[in-house]
Formats: sequence, C-alpha cells, structure tokens
Amino acid sequence: MFNPNTVAQMAAFFAAREPGGEINRMKLMKLMYLADREFMRRHGGPISYDNMVSMPNGPVPLRTLHLSYGRTGKYGEIWNKWMVKSARNELAPKRKFRRGDLDYISVAEFEVLNDVWQKFGAMTQWELRDYTHDSKNCPEWQDPVKAGVNSIPIDEEIVLRAVGMNKRAARACAEEIESAKYMERYFARS
Repeated sequence: MFNPNTVAQMAAFFAAREPGGEINRMKLMKLMYLADREFMRRHGGPISYDNMVSMPNGPVPLRTLHLSYGRTGKYGEIWNKWMVKSARNELAPKRKFRRGDLDYISVAEFEVLNDVWQKFGAMTQWELRDYTHDSKNCPEWQDPVKAGVNSIPIDEEIVLRAVGMNKRAARACAEEIESAKYMERYFARS
C-alpha cells in the first residue's frame, strides 16, 4: 500500500545525494519512478505503491508529485517532516539523516535506491526526461499531449512486461499490486 513515510524518505534519500543537497522536482520524480520500476524488475512490486502516470515530461508517481507541490492533505505532516522547498524552489531534505533514520526503507529497497542513484544520479532532469521518453528505456510511457489529456495511467502489468517478466507472471504480480491498492482505497473510505 502507498505509504507517505516511504515516499518522503525516498525523496530525502535522492535529494541528499544531489550536489548541494537540493534536487529539481522533475529529476526527483524521474528517479523515484525509475526506483519503483527497478524494484518491480527485481522483486515483482513497487516500493511506493504510488499511482504511476505518463505526463508530458515523462512517467511520474502522481501522489508523490502532489506531495512535492504542497498538495499534502492528510499526509502533509509526514512529507513536511522530511522535505522542504529550498530558496531556489527545489526540494531538499529538512534535516541531515543517517541510513538508520530511513526506517520505512527496507534493505532491498535501499539497495535499489543506491543502484538507481549510481546509474542516473549524474543526469539532469532534461536528460532523465529524454531517457524516460525513449521507448527502448520506458516503453510504458505514452505521450498524453498526443492523446489530448494531461496524464495517462500506467498499467503495472505493462511495466512488469517491459522490465522482462513473462506475461503470466506479470499479470499475477499486477493483480497483487492492484489488490493492495484496492485494499488501501477500501480502508480509506471506512
């Protein structure tokens, strides 16, 4: 299920590694998307359980994007415990932290975050945008502008297939992800 503690700690992890300790919002969203995508490749499910969508600048975790803009709702206190807007309107960790402080990030998740940073951390937001627009890298991204909309939901089964899972396994994993999201929606209404 979506956990605001997890996504806030993921954001803090990536922002803290950026030179100067501040990260561009688009770059952060691309890194978080790529981390979820890589975790799906390795483990069959995402880290964040966020709603992934194709937007004009590429795929993003939608709820996390809203949190980064201050549309925090009931999760505001959690997001604001970890992240702040910098003077340059970028995002920065609210405080210094150690690995042990990231208590909502498992060892396997931390390994993926590190690997994603090693592979993509030196790229700019525009390079990451171009990378995620390339169908060789992220075939699940669809241009919403061509469809005349602001965003298009990304189906987890398509992502799982894109990262190398066979059709049967991808369908089973996608059903588990959707089941977890359904349970979250169900309990949110209760």
